[in-house]
Amino acid sequence: DKTMLDVALPVADELELAAVQGIEPGAGPGAHPVAVVERVARVASAAASATAGLAPRIGRARPLAERSIGTADPGAVSFALAVGVVGEVLARAAASPALIEEPS
Repeated sequence: DKTMLDVALPVADELELAAVQGIEPGAGPGAHPVAVVERVARVASAAASATAGLAPRIGRARPLAERSIGTADPGAVSFALAVGVVGEVLARAAASPALIEEPS
């Protein structure tokens, strides 16, 4: 449909997969929380890029359906960027626990 759901759904699927597989260190390849976050960010980016090949069937872009082919959905790109930023923040926090400790 060329919406942000084209990113949100694969991200949710990837997070669910990580939850099922376990995300504790040593729980398996790529199971560390930082690896999960990085994988989810890659999934989000790829899903956003894939919207370029879609024609919108609903939403504000619907009247421009054919002309929008070749351009990624702005909502999907924004959602993927937000996922990436959250991932970067979580990765930084994991690398430096002092960033997330409560002040005394």
